[in-house]
Amino acid sequence: MLVDFGIAKLYDPHTSTTLGARAVTPGYSPPEQYGQGYTDERSDIYALGASLYHLLTGVRPADSVDLMTGNAPPLPKAHELNPRLSLKVGEVLGRAMALEREQRYASVAEMRAALLTAVESDAEATQRVGEAAPQIPISDKASPLTIGETERLPQALPAPAWHRLTGVGVGVGMLLLLIMLALGLFRGMVSAPAHQTQTALALQGTTPTGERQATSTTTLPMVDTLTPSPFVLPVLSGTSYPLAGIAIQPDNLERVTQLARLGMGTVEEVAWSPDGSLLAVASSIGVYLYDAQSLEELSFIEHDAWVWDIAFSPDGTLLASASDDETVRLWRVADGILLHTMEHPDDVLDVAFSPDGTLLASGSEDSTIRLWRVADGLQLRTLEGHTSWAESVVFSPDGSLLASGSRDETVRLWDTSTGLLLRTLQGHDDDVLCIAFSPDGTRLASGSEDIRLWRVSDSLLLHMLEGHNSVVFSPDGSLLASEGQDGLVLLWRVSDGDLLHTLEGHTSRVFSVAFSPDGTRLASASDDKTVRVWRVSDGLLLHTLEGYLNSVMSAIVSPDGVWLASRYRYDETVRLWRVSDGALVHMLEGHDHWVYSMAFSPDGKLLATGTDDPNVRIWRVSDGALLRTMEVVGSAVRQVAFSPDGSLLASSVDNSVYLWRVSDGALQHELEGHEYTVYLIAFSPDGTVLASAEDDETVRIWRVSDGTLLHTLYGDTVEIECLAFSPDSSLLASGGQDSTLRLWRVSDGALLYTLEGVNGIYALAFSPDGTLLASGSYYTVRLWRVSDGALLHTLEGHASRASSVAFSPDGALLASVARGDTIVHLWRVADGTLLRTLEGHTGPFWSVAFSPDGLLLVSASDDGTVRLWGIP
Repeated sequence: MLVDFGIAKLYDPHTSTTLGARAVTPGYSPPEQYGQGYTDERSDIYALGASLYHLLTGVRPADSVDLMTGNAPPLPKAHELNPRLSLKVGEVLGRAMALEREQRYASVAEMRAALLTAVESDAEATQRVGEAAPQIPISDKASPLTIGETERLPQALPAPAWHRLTGVGVGVGMLLLLIMLALGLFRGMVSAPAHQTQTALALQGTTPTGERQATSTTTLPMVDTLTPSPFVLPVLSGTSYPLAGIAIQPDNLERVTQLARLGMGTVEEVAWSPDGSLLAVASSIGVYLYDAQSLEELSFIEHDAWVWDIAFSPDGTLLASASDDETVRLWRVADGILLHTMEHPDDVLDVAFSPDGTLLASGSEDSTIRLWRVADGLQLRTLEGHTSWAESVVFSPDGSLLASGSRDETVRLWDTSTGLLLRTLQGHDDDVLCIAFSPDGTRLASGSEDIRLWRVSDSLLLHMLEGHNSVVFSPDGSLLASEGQDGLVLLWRVSDGDLLHTLEGHTSRVFSVAFSPDGTRLASASDDKTVRVWRVSDGLLLHTLEGYLNSVMSAIVSPDGVWLASRYRYDETVRLWRVSDGALVHMLEGHDHWVYSMAFSPDGKLLATGTDDPNVRIWRVSDGALLRTMEVVGSAVRQVAFSPDGSLLASSVDNSVYLWRVSDGALQHELEGHEYTVYLIAFSPDGTVLASAEDDETVRIWRVSDGTLLHTLYGDTVEIECLAFSPDSSLLASGGQDSTLRLWRVSDGALLYTLEGVNGIYALAFSPDGTLLASGSYYTVRLWRVSDGALLHTLEGHASRASSVAFSPDGALLASVARGDTIVHLWRVADGTLLRTLEGHTGPFWSVAFSPDGLLLVSASDDGTVRLWGIP
C-alpha cells in the first residue's frame, strides 16, 4: 500500500465533494499538475526524479512553480550535494526533473535505461565510492517503530509522491527503486539513505528482504547501523542516533562524523514576529522558532556560527540573522531556506529591517554600518564614522533615519537615502549597546550603564533612567523596558521616566527584551539560560523556556562509557546524558552556587561535584539521587578527584586538601601546608600518592594512606596550570605560565628535566604507554619523549591557547582543542601529522576527551553544547 499524505483530503458525503485545495505535494509535483493542465506519464517521471533526488541528497526539492517563476533559487545539482554521486547520475535526475515536460524522458523505461547506463559506464567512480563507503547490510535486528513514534524517523525522509497512478508508471517506478537497491546505489554509492530506503520500502508494505507485510501492521523496521555520509546532518539531543562501532584510528579518520549535539546552545536574543504568532530565539548554534501561544518549538534554523541578533521583516516572511562568521543571513521563515548571505569584514552584531522591508541594516565589529537591498542581498552603501564596534542599529518608523549605537559611547543619526551623518549624540560614559525609536519617531532611547531618552528633532536629552543595556519601546510608545541589574527587567513610563514594574525571576544578566506586537507581553532572554515571558500590565511571569545552556566548562565520560556529565559556567546544575541515545537523563540540582568541578568514580556509578558553597556532593548516577554532602569551612571547592580504587575522594578548598571516605563521607585526612589556594589535585594511578598545586609555583606530593607530606617541589616561577602522572605512577609532569614543562621523579621528588615550551603550558597528557608526553601552549601542541626529554614534534595550527589535549586509548591519535578555536584537531602521534579537523562548534573550547573504549570523542565548548564524535 503506497500512501501520499500530502494529497489526502476529507470527503463530505452531503455534497459529494472533497474538502481541500489542490491534489499535489509541493516539491514533488511538476508545474503542469497545478490547476487543470494536461498531465501524462512524464508528470510521474518528474515525481520519480524528485523523490530520488530527495533520497540521494537529503534535500527536499523546492516547489516546481516557485522554480519556474523564479521565486526559489535553482536546485543544486545532485552530485554537488552528494559527492558520491557521479555527474552522469546527476544529469539523469536533472532531466527527469526538467520544468518543461518536453525536456523530460518520454517514458519511465527510457529513464530506467539512462540511469542504468550512467551507473554502469562510471565504473571507476563507483569503485572509488565503494572504497570510501563500504557496504553495510541493513540490520535484521531493527527496533519497531510505531505510528505514534514518528519523531524517530530520519529528518530527510521524503514523502513518496506518485500523484497520478497512471498505468505502468508507478509499477516501473517501484521496480526502478528495487533495481537501484540491487545496484548498491543506496547502500554502497550513497551511504546515509540506507535507513531512509528501508523506511520507504516499509511504506509500500514490504520488508527489506522483499517479504510482504500484513496490511494491518503499524510498525516500521528501523536500521540500527548507518554508513557515514558527509551530507547527512547529525541528530540532535534526545533522539536516537547510531552508536560508534569502530575505534577512532588514524586510518579511518575520514569516516569520523558528529553523532550527537547535546544541548540547545547559549541564548542571545529574542524577537516576536510582526503578527505575534511566533517567538524567535537566537542562540550560539542557530535560531529556534516557537508558537507564541503554546510555546511549542516549531522549527530550528541551524547556523554554523554564533548568532548575535535576529530580526523579522515587517511582513513576517523573512528572518535576518547576524553572526560571528562575519555574515548577515536572510532566511525564509516558512521553510528555513537560506536566501542570501551578505558579508562584513568582521563579526556582525546587530540587524534591522526598514519599515517597508526593502532595506536591511547591519552593525559590525569593523565599526561600520552597512545597508543591503533585501530583494537580492546587494550592498548599497557603507556608513563610516564610529571609532569602535557598531553594537546596535534601528530605523526610524518612517524609514528616513537610521540610528546606530557604538562602543565609542556615541549614538549617530544617519540619513537613510544618502547615508550622510546628520547628528552625533554624546553623553554616555560607557558602550552604547542598544537603541530604540519611539513608535511616533519623536524620541530615541539609548542604553548603556544608564538609559537616556532623547528628543529626535533637536537631540535634547529628556530623561536619564537607572537601567542599562537592553531598551525597547512598547508598541503604543507609553512604556520602555530595560535590563536592570542582577537579572531584573524594568518597565518605565516614558512620559515622566517613572519606574512602574520590576520583573524578578531571572538569576543572571538579561541580554535581550522584546514586546509582543500587541504590547501585552514582554519576552526576556538571560544568562541564566532561560527565556521568560511576562504580562506587561502587572509584571506577572507567564512562561519560562528552559533548555538553553551556558558555556560548557567540561564534559567527562564515565569509565564504563555509559554516561556523560557536563558542567556549565555560572551554573548550579550538572547534567547527566546517556551516551547510547544522547538523552538528557538527570539534572543534578541542589547546589547553592556554581559547580566548579566534577569526577566519576572508577566504576562509573557515582559522580562527585565541588561547588562555590564550598560543599562536596556525591550523587548516584543511575537515578540522580544525592547520596551525601560533605561540608567544610572556606570559599570554593576548586577540584574533586576519586582515588583509583574508588574508596576515597579528594577535594581542594582554599589552601587545604581534604580526603573523604566515599562509603560514609567521613573525613580521613586534611592535608595542610600550602600557603595559597590549591587549584589542582591528582591521584597517582596506583593510588598511593596525591599531588597538589597551589596558586603559585609549588607542587606537593602526599602519601594517601596517612596524609604525610612526602615532597615539596619547587622550580616553577609563576602559576602552575596543569599536572599529570605517568601511567606507572613513577613520574609527575607539571606545566605553567613560565613556559616550562617539568618532569619529576615521584619516589624522591627529584627534578629530571626542564623542557622549554612557548607562551605557557596549559594542558598535559601522558600517552597510554607512558613513553610520550603532550603539552598544550599558545598556538602549538608539543610531543616529548619521556625517556630523555627530547622534543619529537611541534604541532601547529591552533589559533590560540591549547586548553585540552587527549590521547586515544591505543595511543595512535592525539586530540587537541584551543580556547580561541571552534575546531577539534586530530593528529597522528607517530609523525605529528594533522589528519583531520572536526567542525561544528560555534564557540571556543574548554575540553576534549576520548571515551575509555576509543569509540567516541567528546568536546565541550563555549557555545553551550557537548558534542559526540565517532564512526557510525
